[in-house]
Amino acid sequence: EDFDVDKGGQVEIIGWLYQYYNTEPKDAAFKKKKYLSSDIPAVTQLFTPDWIVKYLVENSLGRYWIRVLHDRGDERTSSQIAQSFNWQYFMPEAKQGEVSSRVSLSKKRVEEITFVDPAMGSGHILIYAFDVLLQLYQSEGYSRREAAQNIVERNLFGLDIDRRAFQLTYFAMMMKLRRENRRSLELQLHPNVFEVPSTSLELRDFSGVKDGNTIDSGNLSEVLGRFGAGKELGSLITFKNSIFDDKLINKIISEREAGQLTFEMSDQVHHQWELRSLIRVGKLLSRQYTISVTNPPYMGSGKMPKTLAKFVRKYYPASKSDLFAVFIERLQHLTREDGIFAMITQHQWMFLSSFKTLRERMSSWPIINMAHLGTRAFEEIGGEVVQTTAFVVQKQKFQGFIGTYERLVDFDSQQKKQQAFLAAVLNPNLNYVYRTKQT
Repeated sequence: EDFDVDKGGQVEIIGWLYQYYNTEPKDAAFKKKKYLSSDIPAVTQLFTPDWIVKYLVENSLGRYWIRVLHDRGDERTSSQIAQSFNWQYFMPEAKQGEVSSRVSLSKKRVEEITFVDPAMGSGHILIYAFDVLLQLYQSEGYSRREAAQNIVERNLFGLDIDRRAFQLTYFAMMMKLRRENRRSLELQLHPNVFEVPSTSLELRDFSGVKDGNTIDSGNLSEVLGRFGAGKELGSLITFKNSIFDDKLINKIISEREAGQLTFEMSDQVHHQWELRSLIRVGKLLSRQYTISVTNPPYMGSGKMPKTLAKFVRKYYPASKSDLFAVFIERLQHLTREDGIFAMITQHQWMFLSSFKTLRERMSSWPIINMAHLGTRAFEEIGGEVVQTTAFVVQKQKFQGFIGTYERLVDFDSQQKKQQAFLAAVLNPNLNYVYRTKQT
C-alpha cells in the first residue's frame, strides 16, 4: 500500500525513503557540540505525518476558501462546505461574539491564491496542497488538466536548503502534473520549487560590467553577502523589494553576450547566470503569500553554526533560542494581510521564559486553532524526545478573537491523537476541547 499511488502512497514513500536516507548523517551530526552548515539538512528534517499535513492544509488553505465562498454568499455552514470536499480534519471556528472587520474575499479567484512552504523537505505539504487546489479548481469549473497546469505555474511555491530534498519535491510535483496531463513533460513547465543557493561570487567578479562608471554596488553586495551564507540562512534570507530595481543588478542579469565567447567572457556568462538564479530565489523570499505552511527545522541556539546564530540574534531577537521559533516569526512575515499561516513546532514557545518576548508578540496574532500534541505525535521517534503543537494563525488582527484549542497531550500514540482530533471535529463539546478569548 505504501507504493500504491491511488491510496496516497506516492508522497509518503518518497518522504520515508528520504528520512531514512538521512539517518546515518543525522546520527553522526547529533554527536557534535556545534553543527556545520552541511549538517543542517540531516539534523533538521523530520517527515510530517499524513494527518498533521491534512490538518495544516485544510485549516489554512481550506479555511481561506470557505471564507471566499461565504463572502460570495454561500449559505452552507463551514462544516457542510468542508464535508463536500471531504476535508476530515477541518475544525470549524468558534462563534465570534463581535462582528469581524475582516477584508472581504468575495472577488478572490482560485488562480490568485499563493501557497508557500519555505522548508519543504520532500514536499509532503505542497503535494497535499496540490490535491486541495485541484478540488477548488474543479469546483470552479476547470478541467483537471487545466487546473494542474495552473497549480504548478501560479499557486504553489517551495524552498529548501537541501538539494536532494528539492529534487524529490520537484519530482513529486512533476509526477502529480503528469498524472493529470500526459504531455506535461513536453510543455517545459517548471514548478516554482527551489533549492536556496549558496554563492562564492564577490563584487569584483562583476567589475567588467560597470564600464568605468561609478554605479552604486551596495545592493549587489548585499545580495551576494546574504547568499554567501545561503546554506545556513536558507529561507530566512529576505530583501527589501526595491533592491530588485537596482540598475546595476538589472544591467548584469539582462545583458546578452554577442559574438564568440572567450574564456573571460565565459566566466562572465556563468556569473551572470548564477546571479539570475540568486535574484529569482531572492524575489520569492521577499514577497508575501496568501497561505504559508511548514514543518520548520528544529535547532537550539547552542548548536547553531556561527553565521546562523549571529543572524538570528540580530534579526530575530524574540525567537533566537531555537530555529523553529524563528520560523514562527518568518512565516508571519511571509503571509499577506488577508492570509493564514499554519505550522507544527516544538511546544516550548508556549511556556519557557526564553520565549516570553515571542509570546507577547504573538498575543495579537489570532490563533484560529491549535492541536497541542505533546509527545509521540511522530510515531517513528521513540520516547519523550519531541513535544509538539500544531496551530493555525490569521494574519489580520482581530480584537477579542475566540480560538479553539484541542489538548491531545494525554493520548499516548500518534493514532490515538489522530482519532481524538477527528472526534473533536464531530463533537466540539468533548472535555479536551477549549474555546476561549485569546486576550
